[in-house]
Amino acid sequence: MNVIEGIYARRTTRAFLPDRDIPEEVIRELVEIAGRAPSWASAQPWEVYVATGKKLDEIRDAYAYELTNNFSGKFEYSDVPGPGFDDWGDTPLCVENMAIWKQNRLDVMGVTNEEYGNIMGGLTMKQLNAPVCVFLCLNKSLTPYSFYDLGAFGQTLMLAATEKGIDSAATYLSVLFGDVLHKALGIPDNTNVVLGISLGYADKEHIINKPDAKQMAVDKYLKIISE
Repeated sequence: MNVIEGIYARRTTRAFLPDRDIPEEVIRELVEIAGRAPSWASAQPWEVYVATGKKLDEIRDAYAYELTNNFSGKFEYSDVPGPGFDDWGDTPLCVENMAIWKQNRLDVMGVTNEEYGNIMGGLTMKQLNAPVCVFLCLNKSLTPYSFYDLGAFGQTLMLAATEKGIDSAATYLSVLFGDVLHKALGIPDNTNVVLGISLGYADKEHIINKPDAKQMAVDKYLKIISE
């Protein structure tokens, strides 16, 4: 598999096989490969925490409690607050893309929006049933530009996983409760948990994995200017 093949093969997996683990040496290799990603002046600002086994079970239990008892429905509990669904007013193309994405998922799965939310809610409580979750972090003192560096690291990690036949999902929901992650993983207060990448093997029979994303045409976002 070459790089381009890997890019086209990678897809977001939303339900994993819970009983198929990834050896620690493979996790270390994937993270080391991801460390080849570009960064500002080779600063390599990423900090990486990986949860597996009983520790990930502990996080799942804590998330289930928070979602059941304390969650208001707003994306304000994470270290870096996520955008709400009403925060895209100045980017109508993004709104259009998200609407197409969601409707396609509902159509392929044959469910209502409420049913979809219930399915995803259950999976969120279980961290998508993934056997491994990689939490990508940045020091709070860094500028927004470092988010690019962390994104490049994350994409490189997922492409390396694809090469090895390992499925992945980069999700905000995995970092929804910052306090839980800081406590469970010993992450310092001066560090933001920015993104989680779930790793494992897709449950190909699960309904949530049936739809594929639809990418918009390149001419909608590309402008080549020569003079």
